[in-house]
Amino acid sequence: MLKFSEAKHSGLIVFNSGLLLGVFINYDKQIIHFQQILLMLGSLAFFLSILSSFLSLFPSKGKIFFEKNKKKNINLYYFGDLAELNINSFLQQLKAVDEEFSPNNLDRDLMNQILINSRIVKDKFRQFKASLIITVLGLLLITITFVLGKIFSG
Repeated sequence: MLKFSEAKHSGLIVFNSGLLLGVFINYDKQIIHFQQILLMLGSLAFFLSILSSFLSLFPSKGKIFFEKNKKKNINLYYFGDLAELNINSFLQQLKAVDEEFSPNNLDRDLMNQILINSRIVKDKFRQFKASLIITVLGLLLITITFVLGKIFSG
């Protein structure tokens, strides 16, 4: 899951870089002043999306060892639910499924690693969603720019 989220960020970086290049190639071709302003705003959105995606590729050193929210219906296969648990609540959930489950130290280490990876992946997907929204906003601004250019130039 972690590789998949990083691949999505990398793809978004490449996509936004191509959009930025396209904007800069067409920047001086825009006759009307407000078109240039909209192009610059769109470029800023693409740049912010690239920056957000780059930041998500760096290791997370934030607070990843605390329980955030308590949910009643936990899906033990979904990283989004696991990201909300601490080691004790994860252990309770597993014991609810298998009453005879008695983890040793290795099991606890693996459980803790699963929880940490779940939090990292959840954070990366949250950042991807934000980056994607910023990209769509930039695309909307660029589209408006070219539509208005066609309307006013011809």
